[in-house]
Amino acid sequence: MFIYGYTIYLNNSVCEEGDDDEDEDDDNINNNDDNYDDKYDEDDADDDADAALADDDDDDDDANAAADDDNVDNDADLMMLLLLMMMLMMMMMMMMMMMMMMMMMMMMMMMMMMMMMMIMMMMMMMMMMMMMMMMMMMMMMMMMT
Repeated sequence: MFIYGYTIYLNNSVCEEGDDDEDEDDDNINNNDDNYDDKYDEDDADDDADAALADDDDDDDDANAAADDDNVDNDADLMMLLLLMMMLMMMMMMMMMMMMMMMMMMMMMMMMMMMMMMIMMMMMMMMMMMMMMMMMMMMMMMMMT
C-alpha cells in the first residue's frame, strides 16, 4: 500500500514539459508574416487541446489525491495494528518472563529451604551427637572416680 501511494506521488510530481514549442512558434510568426493567420489558428487549436489535456490531468490528480488519502489511512491503520501486535507480544513476553522468574524464585526458595532444613538437621544431629559424647564422657569420668 505504501509503495503504491509513493509511486502515485512520484507520478504526480514529475515536471511538466517546458514552453519551448511556443517560443519556436513565436519565432516563426515573427519571421513569416505571410502565414501569420494560419499559424495563429493552429496555436488556438493547440491551446484548446492543451486545455482539454490539462482538465484531464486535473481529474487524474483528484483521483490520485483520493487514492493517496486512502493509502494514508490504510497505512495509519496498519501501523496501529502493528503497534498493537507489538505491544501484545511485549505483554506476553513480560508475562512469560515474570512467570519464569516466579517459578525460578519458588524453586530457589524451595531449594534453599530444603538446604536450610538439611543443614539444620545436620547441625542438630551433630549437636546431639556432641552432647551425647559429652554426656558419655562425663559418665565415664564419674564412673572412673
